[in-house]
Amino acid sequence: MQFLYPSVLWFSLLTLIPVIIHLFYFRRYKTVYYSNTELLSSVIKESKSQQKLRNLILLFLRILFILCLVFAFAQPYYKNKNVGSESLSQYYALYIDNTFSMNDEGSQNISLLEEAKSKAITFVQSLPANTKYFLYYHGLTHSINNSLSSDEVQKKISEIAPSYAVAKWSDVFAAFKQTQHFLSSKQISYVWFTDGQQYSVDYSLWEKDSANIYLFHTVPSKQNNVSIDSLWFEVPHHLKNQKEKLWVKITNHGKDELNALPIKLYLNDTLKATNTLNLAANKTEKIAFEFTNTRQGWHNGKVELADFPITFDNKLFFNFYVYESIPVAIVDNELPTYLKSFFKSDSLFVQTLIPWNVANKQRLSHHSVILLNNTTTLSSGLWSQLIDLVNKGTTLIFIPSLTCNITEINKLFSELGIAFSTKDTTKFNLSIASQNQKFFEGMFTRKEERVKMPWVKTSYQLKTFSAFPIDIILTYENNEPALVRVTFEKGSLFIFGFPIVPDNTNFTTHPLYVAVLHRMMEQSLISKNSYYLIDLNTSVSIATEAIVGEKPLELKNLQLATTQIPVQRTLFNEIVLTPGNIEEGVYSVLQNNIEISRISFNYSRKESETKYYSTEELSTILSNKGYRLNSFTASQSDILKYQIKEATNGVLLWKWLIILAMVMLLIEMAIIRLWKVV
Repeated sequence: MQFLYPSVLWFSLLTLIPVIIHLFYFRRYKTVYYSNTELLSSVIKESKSQQKLRNLILLFLRILFILCLVFAFAQPYYKNKNVGSESLSQYYALYIDNTFSMNDEGSQNISLLEEAKSKAITFVQSLPANTKYFLYYHGLTHSINNSLSSDEVQKKISEIAPSYAVAKWSDVFAAFKQTQHFLSSKQISYVWFTDGQQYSVDYSLWEKDSANIYLFHTVPSKQNNVSIDSLWFEVPHHLKNQKEKLWVKITNHGKDELNALPIKLYLNDTLKATNTLNLAANKTEKIAFEFTNTRQGWHNGKVELADFPITFDNKLFFNFYVYESIPVAIVDNELPTYLKSFFKSDSLFVQTLIPWNVANKQRLSHHSVILLNNTTTLSSGLWSQLIDLVNKGTTLIFIPSLTCNITEINKLFSELGIAFSTKDTTKFNLSIASQNQKFFEGMFTRKEERVKMPWVKTSYQLKTFSAFPIDIILTYENNEPALVRVTFEKGSLFIFGFPIVPDNTNFTTHPLYVAVLHRMMEQSLISKNSYYLIDLNTSVSIATEAIVGEKPLELKNLQLATTQIPVQRTLFNEIVLTPGNIEEGVYSVLQNNIEISRISFNYSRKESETKYYSTEELSTILSNKGYRLNSFTASQSDILKYQIKEATNGVLLWKWLIILAMVMLLIEMAIIRLWKVV
């Protein structure tokens, strides 16, 4: 047996008081007059014997009463077998789960987070005032390695708010292990306040440990939630007057079927459409919205539904850019008739003729498509500039001439793993390599087996020998490539293996010509992400021509009108933004107060899942990893305090001593009242 406050035992000296009373008060004698002295003598002897016994019993009871009270205040205990030697140390590491799932309601009709905070404060108040604490929660603003006093940790606990940041249990254990390293030989006990979502309990990554862990585990009372998981456009590129189809994926995480759930689509802060959805329990469904782009420029969107109490996943912000036209640069000394006809028939493409002798990056960089027509040779400098533009997202189309300098061109193509073989004057028909490839997606309404294809007289056989992503679009009759696409990080390079000139091919008079050229130019539009799911490591690349050292990029929340400067680093042709702690919504990217792009941020959907471990399952997992576990389920503060003290110290005996003291007092009163001695 041990004592929490052994210094109180000095008050055991108070037992001298009843001893002194016994020695000086019960030694006094009374004079009694009787006529018969013989009878008196026998009565006196009997009375003295009973009086002595009664007084000794009373003395013993009073000493026991005082000792019970003194021992009770010293708080004796027997060490709990589940509590290690470090349990009586002065350091506790508290983890409070403040992820979005903790906004759900528990059995107390308050959020799980408020319930966890209340229990955490009760835990701190149940321990000695000189105890030190380390506090971890998602989105914390202080160093976890700084110990906190009882008052400091209670203040910080009361200020904890829900956070979008998500960390696995292995991350929390690793942070506490780092803290343990700073404390050297001193031991830390872990205290866990969580709902035990299954995705976060990554026990396969935990190391074996023998530390004490105090588990405060609560789960939602209903475990219902509906979330908007993702959305996407059927066509990734957006043009003016184009009909759009937007798909939205929604999941019912609850156990109840939902009927006629309303889903709303907002575009540019205006309600655009409303749809309803029937959703079975634990099922995911897709729903579509259709609309037409009526203007060019940036568009902000939001899909929303109504669900309570978990609301962070009730909406999904997105944005997209609508192009009015696609600027195309034709590098040639004159515009061929077949290209004039193409651009005249389709107003989507706006062409600019740039002669070969003035073609350079400065004149070409403002075009989405660059078409090198009737190419004989290229300087290495111009080729390097063109490849740089392709890396940034430009589409480059290469068409050779009848007098193409194969040797010089192959020097440039060698880094791509492509080469022209010798000129071949055999007449070949062209064919589509595969109608199932993504390039031809949606181009054909039906597959025709017997179609007259265009022919080519003079051609250059294309050889590919690289790990570069290369797609074969068209082939000759001998199955050799006739048109290939080399995919770069952001842009594409299309290489024709035959000259497109009169008398050499009828390709320009075939319907396939318009379809292929239109698709190549259409895909030049850079497909930007409609939205990002954010965590502390989310990064976004912004293409920019900014000079290093200029004013940094800013993010402006278009809903809240707030501005912040994110962490950013400048690369060769782009700036990588790491927003860190940021609210969801649509943001304008500003460079020198000029908008250069837009980004939509949404919270991660991990917290939408309503899959939780039970207390028994968590206990088994922790025990299997070697932890000495104490689990708490009480909700009433006074009961919880007693359980905490018993768990952190051992089996407490002070209540039994108080009861024993009361028993001593009652026995003493009964003896005084009922045992009369004459």
